[in-house]
Amino acid sequence: MIIDKADGSVHKLGSAFTLERDLAAFDQGFRFGAAYLVVHKVGDLTGAVNELLKVRITEAVPEFAHGVEWRIPKPLTSKDIEARLRALPAKFGPISVYFSVESLQ
Repeated sequence: MIIDKADGSVHKLGSAFTLERDLAAFDQGFRFGAAYLVVHKVGDLTGAVNELLKVRITEAVPEFAHGVEWRIPKPLTSKDIEARLRALPAKFGPISVYFSVESLQ
């Protein structure tokens, strides 16, 4: 885990990646909890959609069955992402930052 000297916050690391990767990402400003990604400007729509597909963004859409509300996460498609990027600012998430660092860089 990393303890941020600035504010004392504790950031737990996973074991899927090397410590060097995680420390470098932390130094670049990444924090490894769930977070919202907000896009304010897009220069290349197709490129942005392709990069966001790599992040594997899911969205839980409420469904009702047998008197119960189910919120099962479903991945956003390229059409879903493109539609949001056409109406900026576009908000996605929450996403798992830990597994998306390379795409978000």
